[in-house]
Amino acid sequence: MEIMGIKKIKKIMGIKRALLLSAGMGTRMGNIGKVLPKVLMPIFEKTLLELQIQFLKSIGIDEIYINVHHQADMIENFVNHYLTSTIHVIRESTLLDIGGAIHNIAQLKTVNYQDHLLVVNSDQFLFVDKNILFSLAKRVIEDDFTAALIPLKVFKGDGDNYNGLLLNNENLLKEIKIAGEGLEDTNGSYYTYSGTSIINLNKIKKYKSSTPSKFFETVANYRDDTMKILVPVDHGNFEYWDFGTTKRYSNSIFNLLDSVIKENKKSFVSFCIENGVFDFKKVNFSKESKQSYGLTDRERTINLSKNFFSKKEFQLGDEKRVVLLNELDDKIKIDKSAIYYRNLYDII
Repeated sequence: MEIMGIKKIKKIMGIKRALLLSAGMGTRMGNIGKVLPKVLMPIFEKTLLELQIQFLKSIGIDEIYINVHHQADMIENFVNHYLTSTIHVIRESTLLDIGGAIHNIAQLKTVNYQDHLLVVNSDQFLFVDKNILFSLAKRVIEDDFTAALIPLKVFKGDGDNYNGLLLNNENLLKEIKIAGEGLEDTNGSYYTYSGTSIINLNKIKKYKSSTPSKFFETVANYRDDTMKILVPVDHGNFEYWDFGTTKRYSNSIFNLLDSVIKENKKSFVSFCIENGVFDFKKVNFSKESKQSYGLTDRERTINLSKNFFSKKEFQLGDEKRVVLLNELDDKIKIDKSAIYYRNLYDII
């Protein structure tokens, strides 16, 4: 297998900057989000932030910008202590929304609304085959699109009300429709915006710096006839992993463990293995119903703590649990699936 050197990857990719959106308040992570930034949530032996940065580096990104607001000190300290890549932490004293965050980067003297910017949500992994991503980047650059929005196919009744993308015959964004307005095909599926995009900063209109604005109003304004917003539904499928809520985090981390145990080498799983996400001494390789990780033999439990229930023993039953603390608080009742952190817990 040919391994491309980093210089060759950069040349093929043609995009050198990325924005990792990390300024959210963490409200969808419940009590845990109040004390731990979502971007620092552990994915076994790594954090979301470390994995996102590693992926961006692997596709040739030179400059990584991370916008922060909630728990900004904690994120910046982590970056300064653990990460050595060319990473710029951009603080937002006021939440700027996605449009404002992009313009905040674009107006920097070192950027000055030049070149292209890859935009990625920090709590999601839209895992893209490098060749597909390179092909898309080349298409965006050569055909001079304002932006390319990577789509995600969803199904009516999935439980989430995703807005739908209405396209013209050239796969350009024509309209955004509210979920349930008849966008579905015969299989009940339709496309929504994944949150990952490539923005041609030369093509967007300058906006006031440090001013909140919406993505579809000041960046990918499909109502402006001078802007060409590509939605590349013809660029193959993307592997999607979501860690954005307590339930999605729990489902994704257990699916990762299950894939490792059953040796299901999906692209993201292989990426995680290559980048040291798992300590295989901690993996229970039973291919039956028992799933566990860490210093524990309890069923369906992922222990990411240094010590597991060090003072007391608890009957966990058959529920899934992710434990992120050294000791359980005596007041916590072990009665439902939960993610535990310090003396807090969230029902999944």
